[in-house]
Amino acid sequence: MGYVSNYRVRIRGGKYATAISKLVLDLGYTIVQASDVIISRFGINVDNSAPDVTIKDSGRVPGGALTVMGKCGVVNDVVNNLLRVVEEEALVWRSVVPLHRVVMGVVNVVNSNYFVDVGNGVRAVLKALGGAYNEGDVIPPVIISRTRVYPSDELVAVPGVRVDTEYVSIVPGSGTVLFSRHIKDYEARQALLKVGLKYVGRLSGYSIKWRSSAQFLDEDEAIKEIERALNTLNEVESASKSSAPYTVLQDGECIVEVMLNGRAKLLLDNVRNNVMPTIIGHHTYKTLRRNTALLDLVEALLGRCNDRAGFSAEFMRQLMGRRYRVGIIHIRPSGEVLRLGTADVIKLEPDDIVLLRRLRVVVISMVLVFLRRRVIWQSPVHHWVVST
Repeated sequence: MGYVSNYRVRIRGGKYATAISKLVLDLGYTIVQASDVIISRFGINVDNSAPDVTIKDSGRVPGGALTVMGKCGVVNDVVNNLLRVVEEEALVWRSVVPLHRVVMGVVNVVNSNYFVDVGNGVRAVLKALGGAYNEGDVIPPVIISRTRVYPSDELVAVPGVRVDTEYVSIVPGSGTVLFSRHIKDYEARQALLKVGLKYVGRLSGYSIKWRSSAQFLDEDEAIKEIERALNTLNEVESASKSSAPYTVLQDGECIVEVMLNGRAKLLLDNVRNNVMPTIIGHHTYKTLRRNTALLDLVEALLGRCNDRAGFSAEFMRQLMGRRYRVGIIHIRPSGEVLRLGTADVIKLEPDDIVLLRRLRVVVISMVLVFLRRRVIWQSPVHHWVVST
């Protein structure tokens, strides 16, 4: 595709892992911390260095959405290239402020409640004790909640400083050593705990948290990372004493949620088919069904068939040989998720889905027809997603 920026991209499993891995490699990026399946499937070398960006299934929006998070410039480039491949057939929500950004904010007091202006007209709720600040005070707050990605999200900050390197975070706390939930290996945790305990006692009002990539460090590398983080912490604390309002002291991580519609999923089917046999409707099916053993079997047979389109259509017809039910999830542009009950699947094709929903109150049936080329029907107001 002609792109040369050698970003390090981590792809955490999910419905789109093979297709996204193919795109990442075609863009000239490097896949890091890859699963054994992806390493084998693409014949790439093992590289356990820390990522610039992570791509994973969204934990917030059902129906096949992706979360892209990491260094802001890299996130923007990766998301823009992904949207180009899927021909902009997606909805996108972006964080208004990077997660864990440390910035010189200006306090606002409204009816005894604290808010903090973090620049560019963005205001966060400030969690602090009453009487701690006055209107117009300049402080460096830390964004601690999931920053506002969807319009309905609340942006929350607390006073203080934190530092994040690629491997370790120094965060406000009570002097403990913490671990990312992705560090599961006992020996790795014990080795990192040993290093962390050597340094956490030197900190006052802070804890040390090992990030997921730290599990691949040896002891000497872990020591260097903590010392680097401590030096950065001293620099940030010093800068916070004299910096002007809205000065960014630590950038934080950008978060983007990308919700792919039916057309985008079909395009990713084709990308995946360049790696291994993939039926037309693969990613749609994986969105609808939790158990994909049948899909795996069918695609193994597809490798022996020259008619991909016909084979895919027949698979969907056979799949519809028995009626089954799915749940309907309604996703508003604000990101709010509403569960609207269940419906019978009348027709299931990659570009045409028909559901029959029986309403309890009104003595009629409502048929939801997803228009041609759309698995997700898109209007200026609402989006519908089908889920088992």
